[in-house]
Amino acid sequence: MASINAIPRLFDGMMILCLLISLGTVCSNTKHLDKQDRLFIGALCLYPLVSAISLLQQGSVELNEFDTLSRFLLCVPVYLFFRARKIAPQYFLVGALIACVCFGATALHEVFRENEARASGAINPITFGEISILFSFYTLLLLKFIPKHFDEQKILLAKALIILAAGLGLIACVLSSSRGPLIAVPFLALASLNVLQVKFKPKTLFVTCSVIICALVASLYIAPVASRVNDTLLDLKSIQQGNTNTSIGIRTEVWQASWTLFKAHPMAGVGKERLVEEIRSQQHALNVPSYALGYHAHNDYLQLLSELGIIGLMSVLALYLGAAFMARRAAPTPKLLVLGVCICWLTFGLTQVQLAHQRITLIEVITLVCFFAYYKNNDSIRSNQESKTDT
Repeated sequence: MASINAIPRLFDGMMILCLLISLGTVCSNTKHLDKQDRLFIGALCLYPLVSAISLLQQGSVELNEFDTLSRFLLCVPVYLFFRARKIAPQYFLVGALIACVCFGATALHEVFRENEARASGAINPITFGEISILFSFYTLLLLKFIPKHFDEQKILLAKALIILAAGLGLIACVLSSSRGPLIAVPFLALASLNVLQVKFKPKTLFVTCSVIICALVASLYIAPVASRVNDTLLDLKSIQQGNTNTSIGIRTEVWQASWTLFKAHPMAGVGKERLVEEIRSQQHALNVPSYALGYHAHNDYLQLLSELGIIGLMSVLALYLGAAFMARRAAPTPKLLVLGVCICWLTFGLTQVQLAHQRITLIEVITLVCFFAYYKNNDSIRSNQESKTDT
């Protein structure tokens, strides 16, 4: 999967082989799955199916157009593997901790040693910021898995390491100057405090809030952050004066054009991968300035609605909202592991088309798959225990 993700056009043949193996794996394992498993696997396949039908209707048969779609299908055998093996989530969370340390170190090096305006992590600044926030959130959940047999000194050391790593992930996001991922932070923070059962005393709460406020104020003096804040304020001022040739202004133009195209084709949209082409061909009718041409919608919801209509949007929401709904009655930790990915996708998608970037698509989907499998295994164990108690 990593090789296909890294060099997709070189491994088209391998992609097809993996998809065939996936299909065979599903067919041979369905007898061990319950209703929720089948619904989840069906939701994984729904968006690729809708997108593939749209592409085929346009006569498009180029394999590279199916790259991102294949990420969903390739995760089906991964789900079956973790469903069978019952691997504990702390192994994934340790991976997130290591990733946060690497992301934070990379961002600091790029900005302060290489004098980059924004940390990109060799991906792109927006995706780098999104992944950093996602992993930072999951790193914090390691606090739930600190071994109870540790002495007090080891527990303090473990907590300090976890918080430091999560902080480095947050720093990486801040230095990427990506505004979109920060929308998810309040939701993730509230969810984390809830599952970790953190109870602040008034004095502790005051100190914590003071530290956070001081950190936010201090971040405004970091060059990339200060530059991004100034750019945002200038963008808003320009828009008020009627000039939309700015980063935010271009987004508003494309959002409006995408919504107009959706209203003209509400059920199935204009076709997968056709939004930019349609905006170009209808530039004058849609009243889109030339500088706004060539951009995707910068919003997952509008992108899906304009290209695949209500059917396309529902095919993706079925996966994330469906997983969140099925896990709603789980124990706090499994529930938050599933909800974390759903929260991130739903909030990141407000300002970014994640489905246009293979790395964030693969990371989010495979993370959801791993933790939904953990929820199902945990739920099965709990159901068996409750059954024995009732007996």
